[in-house]
Amino acid sequence: MHGDELQREQDKWDAWDSQRGLSRTEAKRRYIEALIETMHKYATTPDAAELVAELEFVWNQIKNNSPSSSNESAKQLGMSMDTSSKRFSQPMAGTDGPMKVLSPMSEEDEAELDYQRRMAAGDPDDDGE
Repeated sequence: MHGDELQREQDKWDAWDSQRGLSRTEAKRRYIEALIETMHKYATTPDAAELVAELEFVWNQIKNNSPSSSNESAKQLGMSMDTSSKRFSQPMAGTDGPMKVLSPMSEEDEAELDYQRRMAAGDPDDDGE
């Protein structure tokens, strides 16, 4: 592992370790708040800023709900709390932009997917460089 990779792994471990002792719900709350704060920093277009504002508005509506009341609040906001389905709807006409739906995956999963793609293309030695 190279120095930069090692540092990223150590930073990731430290971030997860700092959540030790928190409930899953509280850890998720802190994650979402940090995510929104980060998104504010990098939302450089009007569309991005609007998206962050909408996300923050929804988050402010639900962040203090107890788990039992979350489903009811989500229904009031027209959202589904069914996390078993990971389907996303297509963007409305005229809203197609540079954003695309990404699925979170670990570096190991990403490397495995890249390897499988290379194998399917018949080039197992290509390291992408």
